[in-house]
Amino acid sequence: MAGSRVCVVTGATGFIGSHLAETLARAGWHVRCPVRSLARARWLGALPVELVEADLTFPETLDGLFAGAEIVFHLAGLTRALRPGEFFHANVTGTANLLRALVRSGSSCRKLVFVSSLAAAGPSRPGIPRTEEDPPAPVSIYGKSKRLAEEQVMTACPVDWVILRPPIVYGPRDGEGLLYFRVVKLGLRPVLCVERHFSILYVSDLVRAILLAAEAGRPGTVYHVAHPTPVSFRTLAEGIGRVMGRPGWLLPAPGWAFRLAGRLADRAARARGRPMVFSYDKAVEMTAGDWVCDCRRAEAELGFRAEVSFEEGLRKTYEWYRSAGWL
Repeated sequence: MAGSRVCVVTGATGFIGSHLAETLARAGWHVRCPVRSLARARWLGALPVELVEADLTFPETLDGLFAGAEIVFHLAGLTRALRPGEFFHANVTGTANLLRALVRSGSSCRKLVFVSSLAAAGPSRPGIPRTEEDPPAPVSIYGKSKRLAEEQVMTACPVDWVILRPPIVYGPRDGEGLLYFRVVKLGLRPVLCVERHFSILYVSDLVRAILLAAEAGRPGTVYHVAHPTPVSFRTLAEGIGRVMGRPGWLLPAPGWAFRLAGRLADRAARARGRPMVFSYDKAVEMTAGDWVCDCRRAEAELGFRAEVSFEEGLRKTYEWYRSAGWL
C-alpha cells in the first residue's frame, strides 16, 4: 500500500467502524486502526489495514498514531456500561486524549470527522424534527457523554472538524439490534402504548455519509444523517416479523414498564459483571419522546440521501444474522 493516502479510524473493531475501515481499504486508503487488543479485531483480520495496539484512555499509547495521516475518523466510544462514569471516561476523556495526541503529532492531518449520535442532541417534539440548530438536550447518560465529547471537538480540535449525528443505525454485525430480532423470533413484539417515532439509518448509508463529510463537509459543522422516513416501534416490529416470516403478537406496554425492565437489566448486568444491550439508560431514551431528525443540511451541503429502504435494510440484516449463526 505504498503511496496510499493514510487515514486513522478509531473504533474500527466495532459495528460501524469495521464497515468504514473495510470501505476505505477497498477504496485504496492506507487505513490505520488503533485497537485495544489484536484479539478484538475479528472483523478486520482479512482486511489490508494497519492494526496498532492503542487505547484512547491511555494517552501514552497514542504517540505516532497520526504520522502521515490525512484524515482522522473518530468512531470509538462506549455504548454500554455498568456505571455512568465509564461512559464519560471512554467517550469524553478518550476524545480529549485523542485531540491532545493530534496536537502533539504535528501531523499533516487536514480534517477530523467525529461520528457522534443523535442521543447527544436529545429527543424531538412530536411532528417537529430536531435540527442541528436546536439547543442540545440529551436525556441519557450516554447522550450526555457524547455531547461533552462533541464539545471537546468543537473547542480543542487542532484541525478542521465535522460532526455527524446518526440516529439508530442497523445492519450486518450490529449487536445492539440483534436483541429485538431475537425477541420477534419468539413471536413477541413489545411496543410502547404511546407510539413513538424515530429516525433510522442502514449502516452502508452511514458509511457513505461519513465519506461525504470527509470530502465535502463544511469545517466546524454538525450534520444530522438519517433515512428521510421515520419509523415507529410498531413499524419496526412488524417489519422484522415480515422479513423473518414470523407472525407474532403486539405487546403494548407503558413507559414505566420499560424503565422497570431497564432497572432489572442493570441489576442482572452488575451481577454478572458485564453490561447488557438493554439497560435503564436505553429505556430512558426509548420513553423520552420521538427521535426524529431533520437531514436537509446534509442533503444540501453533502449531497447525502439514504439509498437503502427500511424493508431492504431489515432483510439484509436478517440474512446476515442467519448466515453468521446469530439467529
